[in-house]
Amino acid sequence: MVKKDFDSEKWVLSFYGVVDENFQVETDIFQLHIHRKNNIEKLTAKRSEGVLDIYIPRNWKMDKYKYQEQLRRMLLSEINWQAKNIFTQRTMHYANRYDIPCERIEMEHRYRYIGNCYSEKKLIKYSPWIVCCGNKKHIDYLVCHELAHFFYHDHSTSFWEMAERLFLGLDINAPTSSNTIKQVRNELVQNKELTIFTYWGRPSYLKSFFWNGHVKYKTPLIVPIHVESTDKQAEGGYYTTFEIHI
Repeated sequence: MVKKDFDSEKWVLSFYGVVDENFQVETDIFQLHIHRKNNIEKLTAKRSEGVLDIYIPRNWKMDKYKYQEQLRRMLLSEINWQAKNIFTQRTMHYANRYDIPCERIEMEHRYRYIGNCYSEKKLIKYSPWIVCCGNKKHIDYLVCHELAHFFYHDHSTSFWEMAERLFLGLDINAPTSSNTIKQVRNELVQNKELTIFTYWGRPSYLKSFFWNGHVKYKTPLIVPIHVESTDKQAEGGYYTTFEIHI
């Protein structure tokens, strides 16, 4: 759930490379607030588990690239810390419950995949940006998806059934349709904020919005839609220019 005075959908559809104090995240597992503050000369952060407050100097003009770059670096570092805690807790919750031999959790900033399982290394890697865009249900979906790869390395019917058993807390051999897990997956892949943050976190993508150090585009961006296909079909007037696989 996003703070009522911030229109998440409108922000995404008008995004032109700028994140400032107007952007807030409030979900049932993570809160992020960006504030203007007098009497400071550089970015500062105050963190506790599940809560992140970023303070920017009052005189900073956030449509300048140098300030966005500093904010990008700080957010990536701080959100990485938050995500590591959240994903470790949720992964171990399910792994211990089902005796799955996952021993290591790492954060990895990638641009096409938001989760990867390396069962032979007993390791799962997650994208940290998920905590900005999904609630606990979506976090748990991704965790169960990756843990199910300890049983199946493909995305077969058996895989989806296993992922749903983990997600719903069913017996390891209980019959299931996998409809619930796929419904939650569809909610996550349609989240446009996830695409924006995944690519905003990439320096070359952020820089493409700026010219001579200032914002280049003031008009709404053609916003990418999450898809797994490569057919570049139009959806709701916005074209699928990026892909994120989960």
